[in-house]
Amino acid sequence: MEFKVAILDDEAIYRNIITKELDKMKASGTLNIQYTEFEHPDLLIEKLKNQDAYYHLLLLDICMDDKNGIETAKIIRQYDYDFDIVFITSSKDYVFDGYDVNASGYLIKPIDSKTLNDIILKTYQKVNKKSYISLKNKGEIRKVNLNDIMFFESNKRQIIVNTVDEKIITYGKIADYDYLTDAFSFIIPHKSYLVNMHHIENIIKRQIQMMDKQVVPISKNNLDPTKKSFLFYLNNSK
Repeated sequence: MEFKVAILDDEAIYRNIITKELDKMKASGTLNIQYTEFEHPDLLIEKLKNQDAYYHLLLLDICMDDKNGIETAKIIRQYDYDFDIVFITSSKDYVFDGYDVNASGYLIKPIDSKTLNDIILKTYQKVNKKSYISLKNKGEIRKVNLNDIMFFESNKRQIIVNTVDEKIITYGKIADYDYLTDAFSFIIPHKSYLVNMHHIENIIKRQIQMMDKQVVPISKNNLDPTKKSFLFYLNNSK
């Protein structure tokens, strides 16, 4: 799983401290971490507004010159309520303000490496244990049970989420959801599809036959890995 972290702090020195620790975790093989640094709140807000990025965790400085962290978090919650937010602060005076934006925790400056590592691991484990995902659809945040999702289909910037009851259209790319292949029964048979093996009826040649009779293509390069994953799933599922 590629664990995606956004770091928003207007002081480069603190961003550097955090990224060095994340690089150590990545180098040790503990986690496959991808991080993006932001110096100004508007840059991150714009990315989320346009649905150009997805993150599992935001490390957000509270005291910034333009927008403070609490104001920024309130805006961010409009675009991705499922975001885990951990505030970076030099004072504990803001702790209660974090409840308004469902903050997951705090990093007190100077940043302690063990505390940062604990936060990263805790959030990673939380993501892996989730039984649902949050999708933005028609201006609303939809909470969708993973077991109800048959497959994701990418069409340009649109993601069509085929569930047992309906099709939900959101925006992004298949790579935004590839973490589901690690902790859940999802596979990527084709660069434009992410399929829940729970809803597969069978695999015939280079096609996946879904329980509802829909058909998902399998690319030539993904044929053997797809068959092996499905066979492993059948032999190990209860």
